[in-house]
Amino acid sequence: MPSVPRIRRAAPHGAVYRRELGEGLPVVALIRWHHGINRTVPATATAWTKDAVEISWEPEIGAGLRTDWIAATDVTREIDLPTLADDVVLPPHTVSGQKGRW
Repeated sequence: MPSVPRIRRAAPHGAVYRRELGEGLPVVALIRWHHGINRTVPATATAWTKDAVEISWEPEIGAGLRTDWIAATDVTREIDLPTLADDVVLPPHTVSGQKGRW
């Protein structure tokens, strides 16, 4: 099993709200590593309190899922951006360093 650096975990306090087994909410989590590097990862929120969220996430592709409690301020809901329709006309733009003929 590969060694993974420690992350800053949060301790849940108060009532814990847990999703049904196998269900979760897709979220984006900010993982704060003890050695100072922060990384944003896709995760699944499986339980939460007022101050902390339990997430399941994959530290590296193929490393398997890991479950940790992190601060609620480091978790946001994943937002799906709408895709542009094929018939949408984009505004004109200029290429850097090139001037128009007129």
